[in-house]
Parts: sequence; C-alpha cells; structure tokens
Amino acid sequence: MREIEKDRTDLRVVAGLAFAALLVAAVPAQDHAGFARDAVAGFARESTREQQRIGAAVIELGAVIEGEHFEAVREVIAAAAAHGVSPPAKQRSSRAKKRKKAGAAGWTLPTTVSYAFGHDALESRRGSASVVARIERSVPVELALLGLLPGTDRAVAELERRLDSDRSADEFARFLASWRNGDESFYDALDRTAGTADGVFFYDVMLGDFVEEVADTKDDAAKALRRSHDAAHDALHRAFLAYRQYRAFREAVALALVLPPDVPLPDRLRRYDEKNGGAYSLREQVLMVLGVHDYDPAAVVRLVCDTAEPLPAPLWSAPYDPFLAWREVFEGAMPAMIEAAGHTDRWLVEVRKARLAQAATVREAACDAVGVAPLAAGY
Repeated sequence: MREIEKDRTDLRVVAGLAFAALLVAAVPAQDHAGFARDAVAGFARESTREQQRIGAAVIELGAVIEGEHFEAVREVIAAAAAHGVSPPAKQRSSRAKKRKKAGAAGWTLPTTVSYAFGHDALESRRGSASVVARIERSVPVELALLGLLPGTDRAVAELERRLDSDRSADEFARFLASWRNGDESFYDALDRTAGTADGVFFYDVMLGDFVEEVADTKDDAAKALRRSHDAAHDALHRAFLAYRQYRAFREAVALALVLPPDVPLPDRLRRYDEKNGGAYSLREQVLMVLGVHDYDPAAVVRLVCDTAEPLPAPLWSAPYDPFLAWREVFEGAMPAMIEAAGHTDRWLVEVRKARLAQAATVREAACDAVGVAPLAAGY
C-alpha cells in the first residue's frame, strides 16, 4: 500500500513538473512592443502641449508605483542622473564610394540616452533640437506602455556602464564606434552581418588606424600586424568576434534585468532569448537569478562583474566566452530557487508571473494616462 501511495506521489510530482514546463514554454500572443509603438504613433499626432500634459502624467505615475523591483530600478535611474549625460562622440566616415544600406531594423528599446561603450559615458541622442525634443516627449510614454518605468532607458544605460567593467577593450570599442559604414557604426555593421553571407569591407585606412591605435604595442603579435595587410585584417576580425561576445552578453543581461518577459529582446540580441538543447535561455536564467535577489538589477550586475573573466590580451589572440563565469552565478543561485519553489522550473514560473504582474501595473496606469484600452494580461 505504501508503494502504491509512493507511486501516486511520484506521478503527482512528475505531472506538476510537466505542467510547470508547459507554463515556462508558453509565449503570450500579445505584441506589447507593437501595441506601444502604435499607441505612441497616436500620441505623436497630439499637440505639443497635449503631449507634454500626458508625458507629465506618465512620469508622475512612474514615481509613485510601488514594488521592490521598481524601487531598485529608480535607484539605478538616480545613479545614471548623478553620473551625467554627455553629447555624442565625434565620428569618422569610412569614405566609401558606395555604401550598402542596412536592412530594416527590428524592435529596439526606445531611448533618450544610451551607454557609449569604451567611453564610460552615457550619451544623449543624435539629431536636431526639434527631433530630440520629440523623442524626449514620446520615449517615457512608450516605456510605460511597455510596462517599464519612465527613465528605464537611463537605467539600462547605467547597468551597461557598470557591466562594462573590463577597460582593456576601450580603445577598440572607440575605434569601432568612430568609423562609419554608411549610417551605422562599424560595430553595428559587423554585429548585423555576423553569421550571415553579408560582409563589411575593411578599408586600408581603417586597417591602418587599427594597427596604429589599437595594436600600438611593441610585442611580437603587434609587430606582425604592421608587416602584413592580411594579418591586420584577420586580427581585426578576430578582435571583433571576441569583443562582440563580451559586449552583446552585457547588453542582453542589462535588458533582461528590466524588460518584462513578454517583451522581446532586440533582433540583434534575440539569440540570448533562445533555448539551447532544452536548457534555460540566458534571458530566463537572468530572470531567475533576479528573483533570487529580490528583483534588484544592481545586485545581479555586481555578481556578473565579480565573476567575469578578463578579455584576452591582445584582444585578437583568443576567443571570449562569458558563459563560463555566468554559469557560476546561475548555479550559485539554484539552491535558493529550489528551496523557495521545489524546482527550478517552478521558480521560473513564479518569477515570470511576478514580473508580468509588475509590468501590468505600469501598463494599466500608462494606458489610463494616454487614453487607450490596455491589452489583456498575459499571465
């Protein structure tokens, strides 16, 4: 009889875990990014005075919404304000006769401020005064409609600044940002075409600057680049691949710490939203660790920085894998997840539901301020 009862208990546990797995795999049908974009398009047709009135109401609600996650995000926003915002850095043209235009960009987080990798600085948007003013009116509204506090763009920039803790690649980051491939930086162009049949041409003058500015050392590795055009080309490509692993991982972590689970990562970071062989995606892991640390993004950022492996030196000498150190962070948090929920799958369900509920609170208030009907809750 005891064996029968044990079998029934085991079946209930297995069924419970299977149900949890279904919940983890479920993806809400609502397109919150598209909804926010469309609502802001209507907002943009209002008069400037009406936009200012609505924007002020949205910003005010963002200051009073309660919850430990929102308190933590507000602290990061305040830190970003204390750090200050700089004008955009100067850029150089690739001087190409023909420039291949980038394809249509997918969804990205609306921003008034972004982090400038390699500069340890938060930068304002480029554009004329009227364009920037229009963006500054619409972005807080769009963020709130997404389920984010107004000012979360500044929080993301500040989190990225903290995560960019290895200063050894600053010169290379500035080099990639300063050169342009048409309307985009060379980092963006290389990031966009990585893993595709498209390519980005490295101009001789650019390779020369890479050797002089980034590889300006007296070791044998740098000397080889000065002697060979092909060696310089290959080194630049390998340096980019290592740096892209470092940077994109940190961009994905920063966004995963604040975005609601039903808002996608930008297309260029979507790979961090994907499961690999049935394992949790990086985004899911970040959410699970965030829950262990009371939904405080800054606490998770400190863990990433404390455990991060240094970039290779020189940058083109070896690949870079940020996941080895991250695995230490995630596995260190697993006992707390299991103690709280009995299983990591159940923990993911719980923290996902909590973050969706938090986002719904902001969305409902924002929709009321803007005057649009909200989408149904996705949890």
